[in-house]
Amino acid sequence: MSACSRMAFALQTSMDDRARVVVVDDDADFRQTLAESLRLDGLDVRTAANAAEAMAVVQEHRPDCVLIDVFLPDADGRELARGLRNAHGAALVLIAITGASSVDSLDARSEAIDLVMRKPVDIHRLRKLLLRGSAPAPAGA
Repeated sequence: MSACSRMAFALQTSMDDRARVVVVDDDADFRQTLAESLRLDGLDVRTAANAAEAMAVVQEHRPDCVLIDVFLPDADGRELARGLRNAHGAALVLIAITGASSVDSLDARSEAIDLVMRKPVDIHRLRKLLLRGSAPAPAGA
């Protein structure tokens, strides 16, 4: 099953309740603003400031999707994504978020990451993905 298909399936099957999302970012303002915006859309959102906290929140919250800052203070976001993928399997949708100007040169895409988004996050695109489970556009878009 492709990353797009996994994303659509995971998010659509959880809509009976509310899609569960975890936002992982060490920038408190960014993390809280993004989380609040997604909550206003009806999503069940939890947050984490670093990789260690993220692992605990994901274990407890069992989200459908995790938005991961690539540059965390205690671990590389790609390492966190690999750990989450190994622990929770392919059904968990993992979206890397980066402030790097070139997503491709960052090499943030890996077997663990389903999608890469550049900061500032296009909230309309993210909402479309999370609320409808639609297929993502290419990472550089």
